Amino acid sequence: MRNHFVARLFIPLIACFFLFLNLDDNQATDINLIIRKLLEKDFRTIIPEPKDSATVNACIKILEKQVEARNDSAILVGGKAIALADQAGLVPKISIALQDLGQYYMAEENFSEATNCFISALRIEEKRDDENRIAGLCSELYRVYYFQEIFPKSLDYGERALAIYQKRKDTGNISASLSQLGSLYVSREYCEYRTDEQRHSDQMTALDYYRKSIALAEKKGLLDQVASVNSNIGMVYYHMNQAETAIGYVQKALTYYRENKKMPEVSNTLYDLGYIYDKLKNYDLALNCFNESKEIGLREKSTDGIQFLYQAIAQTYDHQKDYKNSLIYYIKYMTLRDSIYNNEKSKQIFELETRYQTEKKQAEIEQLILVKRHKTLTIYILIAS
Repeated sequence: MRNHFVARLFIPLIACFFLFLNLDDNQATDINLIIRKLLEKDFRTIIPEPKDSATVNACIKILEKQVEARNDSAILVGGKAIALADQAGLVPKISIALQDLGQYYMAEENFSEATNCFISALRIEEKRDDENRIAGLCSELYRVYYFQEIFPKSLDYGERALAIYQKRKDTGNISASLSQLGSLYVSREYCEYRTDEQRHSDQMTALDYYRKSIALAEKKGLLDQVASVNSNIGMVYYHMNQAETAIGYVQKALTYYRENKKMPEVSNTLYDLGYIYDKLKNYDLALNCFNESKEIGLREKSTDGIQFLYQAIAQTYDHQKDYKNSLIYYIKYMTLRDSIYNNEKSKQIFELETRYQTEKKQAEIEQLILVKRHKTLTIYILIAS
């Protein structure tokens, strides 16, 4: 029995590996060409090969692992997974692989490639008329434009996802979509110029979305969602200069996360709470929150954005007039910020250099082929004469 299980698990992976080796690199990686040709077809004429389904699934599992690990090989694996699915006529799997690739690019903040992947997947699902997948991809596109601070497009995709979920009476996703739209209105001032009156209107709109979201989440027993929205509501009140009201909501979220040992969420919520205490001029409590957030992040090896935590600590020490410690943490903030910036620049330069060398090599190959053809033609002419 165990041997049979092992065979079922590893045979598709081995097949996937050998198919990867046999695939031409241009065929595997030219995703845009594959998608363009696919969308020109009548999907009803595409006959899937069920025997290849296990292999394609195994390849997508590999892709998902690479995406989770933020491994650059996700690009290669994704391209080859899409090529395999295309050869097997497994159209839904192409869409799933595109979505996985989009999530990889999102993590790398390569928003143009993420947008391209999600829109390609969306076009496939629109042609397949799979509403659930369409809604999910609209939510992905909401996020892409949200992080780029492009309010109109983010709103458009967010509302489209919400409309589909409402039509399908999908309470959990309705709640999540309402929360997303609330967050979008909170951040609107970073997307476009807003007067004080407009900013207040946006905050009230956000609160309305959040309250609707939390009511549905409570009704459905989605306690993680309830905690998340409580935290969001608290930060809206913080930005409205109602810090006393904000504390109650953020504390509710923190209590839930502590009780359920959700340490990354505990760390993030402590960070928010630190800002609230700082605004209330309770600097000792603010520093306690920031320092505990830092300790959890270091212990859990979840240090993305820790430079902003150092900045917050520096500001609180500055408000306390403890300029020595403020300087220490400000230097930590600047050092880490510059290190991250330089690493990103180095990566961009490496990618440009790699692209240049690849194009240069391709040009040299094409030149050699051209020279060979000229030589062959000369030989033919000499023979003929």
